[in-house]
Amino acid sequence: MTGDNAVSRRTTLKLAGLSVATAGLAGCLGNGDDGDTDPDAWEGVDTIELNGHTNQWTGIAPDPIDDVENPTLVLTAGQEYTLTWYNEDGAEHNIAFVDDAGSVIVETEWTNDDEQTLEFEATEDMVEYHCEPHQGTMVGDVEVHSD
Repeated sequence: MTGDNAVSRRTTLKLAGLSVATAGLAGCLGNGDDGDTDPDAWEGVDTIELNGHTNQWTGIAPDPIDDVENPTLVLTAGQEYTLTWYNEDGAEHNIAFVDDAGSVIVETEWTNDDEQTLEFEATEDMVEYHCEPHQGTMVGDVEVHSD
């Protein structure tokens, strides 16, 4: 190759490898679908169900998160919720809601039981939920709206 704009074979291979690695990483981070985050779609919802796997949470209910990996939960400040998660792989899990500093607001105990239920009141400080033993993969956003 010659000229000012020539790219070496080595550079081309490096860039191709970077593209493949980036695409692979994107696949590990979920499907890019947060579910339906329109607050109107969540109106009247007070029960949330998730399946727990070491590689992700998967939404079961309500409909806006059905079959969505690590879905965004859309909550209303001051409203009471019941969240039940089902252990799909027998590993030890929990669920914790945290603020933007990563401080836990409410959480369950770590368990390998078949299911666990958490009753909580949504607060505007909630920005994320995760499984503490698997924070790198079992993590989703929380959007809290005022009524």
